[in-house]
Amino acid sequence: MKLLPILLLLTTAALADTEPVDPLLAELEALTERIGEREPTAAEQRQMDDIIERMQQRGVAEMQQLVDGMIDASQGTGGSISLPVYPQAQLLIHIPASGSMTLGDEQYATLPGVSFVTADTPQQVLAFYRQQLPGYKLHRPSLLVDTDVALMQQLPAGFDYARHTGRAMSIPHVYIQPASDNERRKLAGAKTLFFVYYPQ
Repeated sequence: MKLLPILLLLTTAALADTEPVDPLLAELEALTERIGEREPTAAEQRQMDDIIERMQQRGVAEMQQLVDGMIDASQGTGGSISLPVYPQAQLLIHIPASGSMTLGDEQYATLPGVSFVTADTPQQVLAFYRQQLPGYKLHRPSLLVDTDVALMQQLPAGFDYARHTGRAMSIPHVYIQPASDNERRKLAGAKTLFFVYYPQ
């Protein structure tokens, strides 16, 4: 399981209440209402599958457009990052202000955060940050893939990153994971995606 890019989650959560009526969703709802309690015909099932596939394709394209826009807007904003930046890392998305996010019924304060990608390995990135931040504590989230690791300023009692993601966003730390195909599209040969949450 890969950790969702929390920087993207923080940004897109604020947009959720402003979405206009979705014509594809309206089309699907009208079809479902027409079918009612009966089983759909083969033609109706194909129509439903087609609408769902178009919704998924559009969603992927819209998310990619949002990410690309955030990446473009973030370039040149790294001067305010108060923790060390890994050499030759390429900045992706930067949220240079404190904020808040809601997960379930809980609201959490969030630190400024920035994501980077590099062609160096996760082990190299971790070694750099362990040297640069010697007082930070190593943490391996129990519910995520064993290649993911966090280096945290403090580890509260009973803390686990996967279960306490909201709490993690208020603690200065570096979260390191292998790059995915998506990051390799941003930087050829990318091996590592990492996030830095820093105090102002």
